[in-house]
Amino acid sequence: MKTKKAKIIIFALLVVISLVVFAIVILNGKNKEKTKKEYISPKISYPSDSKKANFTITLNVNEKDFSFPKEVPYLEKKESPISKDDAQKIASNLGFTKNPKEFDDIKEGKILIWNGDNYDLTINLKNRKIKYSPNHNPEEEIKTAPNKQLKNEDVVAIAKNFLKEKINIPEDKIYYTSTTLLKLEKEKEIFTEAKENDFQIYQVNFSQKINNIIIINPAPTQFLYYVQILKDGTILNSEINPVNDVNISNLGKVKIKDYKETLESIDQSVLISLDEGNINIPDIKNDFIQSIRVEKIELAYLLENDSRNNTLPPVFILTGWAKTKDTKEVKALLYLDASSKNQF
Repeated sequence: MKTKKAKIIIFALLVVISLVVFAIVILNGKNKEKTKKEYISPKISYPSDSKKANFTITLNVNEKDFSFPKEVPYLEKKESPISKDDAQKIASNLGFTKNPKEFDDIKEGKILIWNGDNYDLTINLKNRKIKYSPNHNPEEEIKTAPNKQLKNEDVVAIAKNFLKEKINIPEDKIYYTSTTLLKLEKEKEIFTEAKENDFQIYQVNFSQKINNIIIINPAPTQFLYYVQILKDGTILNSEINPVNDVNISNLGKVKIKDYKETLESIDQSVLISLDEGNINIPDIKNDFIQSIRVEKIELAYLLENDSRNNTLPPVFILTGWAKTKDTKEVKALLYLDASSKNQF
């Protein structure tokens, strides 16, 4: 009788232990699944789908110079509007003396508009968007601007000075990305990309630095700020959407690719810019680029304005040289997902 009762107790204990083990396995599985859901792969846009992997990419960076942390936190954009006082200072810097018109939009919030003799200034306080543009057709100024043969470093300096002196952006927050050459399409009244022999406008494109962290946009045609400059150095147009600050996200940390994994995944890099924007990537033929040699790697964060709570995942900025079909070497800029695939 005692033996039978003991067997029943042992059987019951085994059942309980089995249930506990089963519950632990299920919970661990759910926790792993939850953790996996928190991994965010950056959404990097291609200038053209046909230019994804039709050339060889080599990494000309020594392992000893690959000095990145093993893991970094996800960041998130900190929402904070521009104050009316700061908006008024920008307007004063740009020569606007009259009071602005004020509009309240349900989605966009308060918008201030200054109208001048030749230029208008629009500042969206909530979304931190600043637009400075001519209030007339600038075709004549564009066509007649004297060509001062400005070098790229000249127009970059002019644009940086405008952002610093007129828009009050500290110099250590300005990160130069590229320069795009544009021309006016008269019939469509829009600017399109141009070549060196027929361009009319320099567009100088910038990302941003916050506490020495580089913040970049995912697409090659999207920039946190740009300044358009005529051939004589005159500011034509500018749009600025500065990030005020970033916080560490509650998603935790993400492992960064080490040198070996970066080397293995280098062919997944996305070509963003060629010849500092002088070559329009969607227009080139598939065999135009023979190879790309990466000489420098920087760690940055990708700003994505979508439904992912403004979370910024880490990416590598790769800069180097592209060898083209005509044997000419031009500067190349690429992005690569910096997150390791071995997170768990």
